[in-house]
Amino acid sequence: MRYYVMISVAMALAGSVDRAQAAIIYPWCAHYMMPNAPSNCGFATFEQCRLTVAGIGGTCQLNPFYAMSPPAAGPPTSRRWRARRS
Repeated sequence: MRYYVMISVAMALAGSVDRAQAAIIYPWCAHYMMPNAPSNCGFATFEQCRLTVAGIGGTCQLNPFYAMSPPAAGPPTSRRWRARRS
C-alpha cells in the first residue's frame, strides 16, 4: 500500500514540474564605460543598444554567442542512400 502511495505522489510531482526554457540570445551587447560594469547582451537591434548607452556612456558590439544563421543541414546518412551511391 505504501508503495502505491509513494508512486502516485512521485508521479504527481513529476507531472507538475515546469519544463526548461531555452535562453534567448540577442545579437547586440552594451559595454558600459564604468569601473567594474557588467555587459548587457539583451538588445535585439543596434538602435536599442545605442539608446541605452547614450546617457551613461559605453559601446555596442555584436554578441559573440549569437549565431547569425542556423547551421547547414548535412547530407542524408541513411543506409539506403549510401547503398545507392556506391
